Amino acid sequence: MYSKHIEKIVTNPKFFKLLGFTVLRSVLSPSEVRELRSRSIEWFGRHRPDGRMLLPRDILKINELYSLPFLSKIVSHLKLILGDNYVQWSDFQLQRNSFGGWHVDAGSENMRHYLFKKNYRFAKCGIYLQENSYEWGGGIGVRLFSHKIYNSFPYFIRIQMARVYKLIKKFLEHYVIIHPGDFVCFDSRIEHSSRFPSSVSLSDISDYGTYPLAKEHSKYVFYFNACNQESSSDFMNNSLNRGYFEEYLPGSEEVFFADYLSRGFPEDYPEDFVEKVRINNLALATPPKKATIINKEFLKELCSSESF
Repeated sequence: MYSKHIEKIVTNPKFFKLLGFTVLRSVLSPSEVRELRSRSIEWFGRHRPDGRMLLPRDILKINELYSLPFLSKIVSHLKLILGDNYVQWSDFQLQRNSFGGWHVDAGSENMRHYLFKKNYRFAKCGIYLQENSYEWGGGIGVRLFSHKIYNSFPYFIRIQMARVYKLIKKFLEHYVIIHPGDFVCFDSRIEHSSRFPSSVSLSDISDYGTYPLAKEHSKYVFYFNACNQESSSDFMNNSLNRGYFEEYLPGSEEVFFADYLSRGFPEDYPEDFVEKVRINNLALATPPKKATIINKEFLKELCSSESF
């Protein structure tokens, strides 16, 4: 556990801009965590027995999962960071035993100009169903302040900052203290990594970045995105391009972008999901009508063995 002083800082949404992440404790009770872990085994067995994650088309069939972003604690926390009518994304994932090394989620956006805007706010959000422990992993680490490389300083100053950062980044690594049922949101520009379990050998990691763990130590994280109104359209355009160039053209087996970008709102969502968006006065990121039609066709073609 953090000291009382540090705990107050990392759990205060006002420090999101400075730190690049915040933690919200106990959005799920211990009994709710146990129930979700137990049900996750069932859900993976039904939808993706050998998969590393449940995809949006799986999750939108499971009320217990698609309701998670609308927990009152989470909505209140995100409104303080992103604004009262922030944009909710339906790019849901329930990951299982998945590991990724140091990276930036905004990396696919190739340092585009909007990432440097002062009002840019894009949060990657996770609900963790286990401890972030040294032995079993279970959470993330961040390189503190690495998102600050994206700023509005003149180009030559940013180049110098990037050079300094490369020299000191090892000393900025911090593994976030996470307990079962905690919520963590972090800036999409911050460099971060899964915490790799010391109990697993590198040779045990699959090509998809998954690793075998006993049932009682399995890692489950529910992920989704949220952003302010100003940051929505740029990310949408980037996602549409990724769906076409990373999934459709190469014929991807794990179809993710074409999945959540194939839905119009409200017609393609469960009624209670639509109601949760409206009650909380949120916006739901939705592609243009033409794009949803195209992605529906992509999805049917790429996932012809599945029923929709």
